[in-house]
Amino acid sequence: MALIFDTDLDMVKLNQVNINRSFNAIFGKIGKIASEDVVMHLIKSKCIPILLYATEACPVNRSPEKSLQFSVTRILMKIFKTKSNEIVMECQNYFGFYTISTLIMSRKLRSLYKLMNSQNELCQLFDVAAHEEINTISYS
Repeated sequence: MALIFDTDLDMVKLNQVNINRSFNAIFGKIGKIASEDVVMHLIKSKCIPILLYATEACPVNRSPEKSLQFSVTRILMKIFKTKSNEIVMECQNYFGFYTISTLIMSRKLRSLYKLMNSQNELCQLFDVAAHEEINTISYS
């Protein structure tokens, strides 16, 4: 019996299908016309939230996290017309495009802070657990 809820890989696969669908819709319409800056902004604002859907509520292990990062890397390879991971990483840094693990942590922290600051009585029941999880994240 597992002590920690394990993230379902089906959710990750569904998110990957959806991000590919949304990316192809965007890139198919404006990919050759728009600058990389515009395409990256659209990817950050439209596709990444689809990919990261519900990751703040479920613990994401290393394997699904790598799988999500792979999807983003492949999309960036297509945008920048390269097959080099190093070039993709440099482009990510240049455009302020954080890694998936950083984005998941950020979303999780934002969600926990909202939970702690909520006036809802049910949410206040989880205040101590939210504090403990924030401390765990902060020390890791």
